[in-house]
Amino acid sequence: MTSLRTWAGVRSPSDATVRDRLGTRHHEVLAALLAGEVPAGFEPRTTRVTGLVLRRKRWRSAASVFPMLRRQPGAMDTFDRYACERRSSGCAHTDVAAFLAWARAAGWRPAAGLERCWQVERGTRRTALARIGGRSVLLVGIGPWVYEFPPRADHHVGGAWGGSRSHGGG
Repeated sequence: MTSLRTWAGVRSPSDATVRDRLGTRHHEVLAALLAGEVPAGFEPRTTRVTGLVLRRKRWRSAASVFPMLRRQPGAMDTFDRYACERRSSGCAHTDVAAFLAWARAAGWRPAAGLERCWQVERGTRRTALARIGGRSVLLVGIGPWVYEFPPRADHHVGGAWGGSRSHGGG
């Protein structure tokens, strides 16, 4: 039974009931948008654009904690397919780990190499050999630093050896 309030002589459902219904509807709409679906009562064209914008925002978050993703051709489109199928269940770090596991299971070839690189970035592995952006790279984690060999010509962080701050262990 819903509790009713009287305000200016009009009986209405309690704030908690309205909030619950609004929260449920918000969850349904957001889940549909992220899955690339059109929620009931929404215009299809703008809904598709809104869903894409939300998935790209999620991609940017994941790529900000693991910039090597940006260098892998096809990663953004693969991430978009992942984001349509899977809701985010935590922070961007969790999303990257879940994406890489999903991509490997889905047969996306670069996933295994990226997963090894992610482990070096996170401090759970010392070295990784992978093919990133069309070139073979060796990542070496030493303390809080991650070095890439051969160094990228366009990457000057950490001096001549291409070292960069890792995102910490965890």
